[in-house]
Amino acid sequence: PLPAGEAPEMIALTGQQLWYTEDVLNSFGRLDPAAASGTTTTLTSTVDSLIAGCRSITPLAATATISNGQAAWQPATYDTVLSGGGWQVHELPEQGTPWGIAALDEGVYVADYGRQVLIRPQVGVTACKVEDGDGDPATTADQTPVEQWPLYLTVAGQRQEPGQLSGPDGCANWSGLSPGTTYGVEEDVISGWVALEDTSHSFGPVEPGLSYGHTFANSRLGTISACKFEDRDGSLVTAADRRAVEDWPLQLTIEGVPLEPGQLSGQNGCATWTDLTPGLSYGVEEQVLTGWVALNDTSHSFGLLGSGDVRGHNFVNSRPATVTACKLEDDDGDPATVDDRTALADWPLYLTVDGQRQQPARLSGADGCATWTELTLGLTYGVAEDVPDGWVALSGTTRSFGPATSGGDYTHTFVNAAEPEFPIYLPSLMKP
Repeated sequence: PLPAGEAPEMIALTGQQLWYTEDVLNSFGRLDPAAASGTTTTLTSTVDSLIAGCRSITPLAATATISNGQAAWQPATYDTVLSGGGWQVHELPEQGTPWGIAALDEGVYVADYGRQVLIRPQVGVTACKVEDGDGDPATTADQTPVEQWPLYLTVAGQRQEPGQLSGPDGCANWSGLSPGTTYGVEEDVISGWVALEDTSHSFGPVEPGLSYGHTFANSRLGTISACKFEDRDGSLVTAADRRAVEDWPLQLTIEGVPLEPGQLSGQNGCATWTDLTPGLSYGVEEQVLTGWVALNDTSHSFGLLGSGDVRGHNFVNSRPATVTACKLEDDDGDPATVDDRTALADWPLYLTVDGQRQQPARLSGADGCATWTELTLGLTYGVAEDVPDGWVALSGTTRSFGPATSGGDYTHTFVNAAEPEFPIYLPSLMKP
């Protein structure tokens, strides 16, 4: 049964399409058996002899311009009452009465007996341009139309100039095309974009009355940056104390595989990779150089890169602190003179952390010093000593350096002097 109308009249075959006219709805339509559903019925064809009795009719209007035997066709639009399931049905305007239909090499012709016009359904071609958000053309929910994109019609493989710019719906349309001709569409890929599929498509020889369309899906190329900063106080909570680190090795990864070679950070502390294809998983990595400690992870994954995405990640490192305490003996006991001082070895010296003395003590070396390295930032460091009997401190016995900062190298020297020795004279007893 017909999906619209009740009284089919005549049919015509063109390619894989069946065209027909219908009397109750005053319509004509097309059926694509490959796309339709329902019960298949086999028909037996017969031939009946008819007596010619047709009157002459004109193309689309009461009068037509005829030049060298060719009719000048006028455009007209017919309401589409059904499109889907392999069917396409068009209703004639008031007073229209479809009757004969024929399929020739140059197209399909429908005779409108009521209005005395001849209808030739035209071929239409549409090319559309969309941006694919995730870089995967298999998913379409994330596709959005792209306006002002150059699109071209091809005839027998030859691009037709000028092309058209896509409209607000992302599409360009060509109508009134000739059946039997091989049509196609093409696009140019603009800088900063990547084509997710072929940039041309051929429809092959087109059939009359059909509309052909193709969608080009592109995505914008992405950008990823990795930056390196030194954090002065060693705390990720505060950021105002950070400075960019130049010439630091940074690496881009694609699907978990490092892209060689890497890059060195610039004056702004950053390395940047551009023109990255969306739809792949990207990440960045850093190397932690000797004398530094990483405050956050040394690798970061961005996951799948979307169309036109700009991603970035900061690696934050600090340099551990160093504290040195030294011990000198002042020969004359006068802190105003320094030329008479010598280093004291094997003197117990202490590191303090947040005011607490750390045990055990370290003994000063031949240079009079003891050193603590690789100290965590954000803590308050200091040094202390004990003054045994027979010595006097000339510079105090403790020193606090305050909260340690990145790469801080703190030194303090304790100056002591031996207590002076005074002779004791005892009176002598003389016998007379």
